[in-house]
Amino acid sequence: MIFLGSAFFANLGINDCTIQVNSIGCRDCRPVHRKALHDYLLDRTGQLCADCQVRLERNPLRVFDCKVETCRQAVKDAPTPRQYLCPACQSHFKEVLAGLDRRGLRYEVNDRLVRGLDYYSRTTFEYVSTSLGAQDSLGGGGRYDYLLEEFGGPEMPAIGFALGLDRALLAAPVTPTPARRHLAFVVWLTEAEMGAAQDLADRLRADGIAAQVDYDARKVKGQFKSADAAQAACCIIIGPDELAKGVYSLKDLATGTQREVPSAAISAEVRALFAD
Repeated sequence: MIFLGSAFFANLGINDCTIQVNSIGCRDCRPVHRKALHDYLLDRTGQLCADCQVRLERNPLRVFDCKVETCRQAVKDAPTPRQYLCPACQSHFKEVLAGLDRRGLRYEVNDRLVRGLDYYSRTTFEYVSTSLGAQDSLGGGGRYDYLLEEFGGPEMPAIGFALGLDRALLAAPVTPTPARRHLAFVVWLTEAEMGAAQDLADRLRADGIAAQVDYDARKVKGQFKSADAAQAACCIIIGPDELAKGVYSLKDLATGTQREVPSAAISAEVRALFAD
């Protein structure tokens, strides 16, 4: 699961993503750490913010999550969960790190990385990016082996993570819009204009202009989709009104602007559009 998240961010082109990982123990060893942490913080109550003073009695582990500077200083030398792991949790965490090493993943063990909710157990992990500043978390998760049980279900181990979509988009490199090809796509409105569309495509090609017609799409919307998929620079639209007036509708697919062009001037206008 940790590898899945790492691969996802790598595929977005986020090359500075680092994994932070920790173990907060299980029901057997967490209570021992909780008491040690509570006793440690009790002597530093004056340094804790109002929220953390409440957390001290309800769930002291959440003080590690606080961003208030005085609270961060208060837990700087506090006992960490890994110091109190039972033999089973120690062995489990060792296997997790071995798995990360085997896959060649970049990671840091962060003793301050905790999940304050009671149903979390053992592994916690987070993805961070140096390009985001102080709010550097791209996402994170961990094991929550007790969650289903607390909702009345069976004992069932579980693991997962959530990601911050906005932060991932901010950290991902900007993908340049591919340049449109010097290609004119001829669009016919009804089957009655299909022959005229083919004739125009032949004429454009004879003038040295790459031209394409979609003979399979029976709707205009489908032809425009084909033009976009081909990265055409423009569409030349032929309908009954255009044929009656002796003009073509020329649409610039880069800007979305559309105008009527006399049929005799279409090749010159397309070349001018390509030159822009």
